[in-house]
Amino acid sequence: MPQSSQAPTTLSFSKVLSSLEVIGLLSIFLLPAYYYGSLPDLVPSHYGFNGLPDAYAKKRMIWFLPAMTIVTYISLLIGIYILKIQLNNKNFPQEIKAQLDASVDMMKSLRLFIIFLFLYLTYSNIQVALGNAVGLGAWFTVVVVVGILGILGYFLIVRIITQKPS
Repeated sequence: MPQSSQAPTTLSFSKVLSSLEVIGLLSIFLLPAYYYGSLPDLVPSHYGFNGLPDAYAKKRMIWFLPAMTIVTYISLLIGIYILKIQLNNKNFPQEIKAQLDASVDMMKSLRLFIIFLFLYLTYSNIQVALGNAVGLGAWFTVVVVVGILGILGYFLIVRIITQKPS
């Protein structure tokens, strides 16, 4: 009986992140589209440190965060693309290539975090505008700081652990 020469397929870190990004990017536009007709004329446009809205704008501003998400996504996509070009077009030592690969993974992780952060903000704006919530919640700022520092810290620790002693 002949054996298959193909190895079992596994999802790579990059493919999982990309799939989650697509879900987040679609959701951040579908949410405002779904709720737009139900929104009042004014929606929250800024929140104070305590997580409560302290400024309001016309309801069309509900599209600001989705638009900023796309701008941020494209900016980081370009940055990653430039890093990959540098990685493929230069004859870097293997250690430098590994560092650049880790930098790409870190940027992809931050990009995903930002997409879901903006998705949460868009959802919260809608819920506050509809009167279903009061604000972002007191824990929001902590989650943002811990999330960003957690991603950066993870990649720093991995770098330290995998670094060859000189």
